[in-house]
Amino acid sequence: MTFQPNHCTRAVPPSTYHIARTSFQGDVIASPIETQSGGARTCMLIASCDAYSDLWPALSMSMNRHWPDCPFPRFLLTNHKKAPAGFSTLAVGRDISWSANLMRALNQLEEDYVLLSVDDLLLRKTVRTDAVLEAVRWASVTGVTALQMVSFEHIWSSAWSVRRPPAIWLPPGATYRASTVFTLWNRNGLLRILNPAENAWEFEYRGTERLSANSGSFLTTRSHFSYLNSVIKGKLTRSAVKLFNDNGYPLPTSRRVMTAREQCWFLCLRFRACALRTVPFSYRTALKRAIQRAASSVKRIATRSS
Repeated sequence: MTFQPNHCTRAVPPSTYHIARTSFQGDVIASPIETQSGGARTCMLIASCDAYSDLWPALSMSMNRHWPDCPFPRFLLTNHKKAPAGFSTLAVGRDISWSANLMRALNQLEEDYVLLSVDDLLLRKTVRTDAVLEAVRWASVTGVTALQMVSFEHIWSSAWSVRRPPAIWLPPGATYRASTVFTLWNRNGLLRILNPAENAWEFEYRGTERLSANSGSFLTTRSHFSYLNSVIKGKLTRSAVKLFNDNGYPLPTSRRVMTAREQCWFLCLRFRACALRTVPFSYRTALKRAIQRAASSVKRIATRSS
């Protein structure tokens, strides 16, 4: 089957690549291609705001430690403040919303592709630049809209381990097809699905639905970035405090640390996310909604009884 790029992707000569359909859970798996750049310009963009500037020193230090040879221009989205060493400042002015800020930043860039991440994700292991470049070349030649470069699909990894394709297609029904976590986005494609009223979590949830059924949304079959989510709902995780101390990163003393109870609840949510990954991609959104409806019903009953 020849892949037809949608309106968010640029046309690529059909002889350059092909997409092979396999029996794996009904998903389309991309076949290996020759390594070539396709001529696309790429940069890295960390979405942030001045309210999170206390995390920037650790962000800069972790990037310089674990990815010193990053080959892309690195931009940090700010409101008015200057970015730390290692980043170019992309100031957008008054803080409106996460998505509105990102839209203004993207309109200032000229690159074809943007490796998008957020300010509270700190690298923990050395990044293999050659492997990242290979994935970027593949995405450029294939003309994808989004390529998520962190994979937690350990349950299904054996299904593609024999052929080891570079990426698998995320079908409608897969959760978080629109991701902010180390995801390579076609810049124009990302602009088309952003809603200026949404925060980052709303974008991942609702933006997933706005991605068309035939959009080129893919997930790499290996994780190219190992990171720690250092802040949850404005508070430092207890794991982040240890990471800061172990690596000599400046600890944001003005930011509260999660209590043991809050950390336990966060781990429960992580466990739920891991359990959801045992379900084939196409059924995840429906199952997640069913769980949410059931939880809401239980909460209403509990509220009435009390």
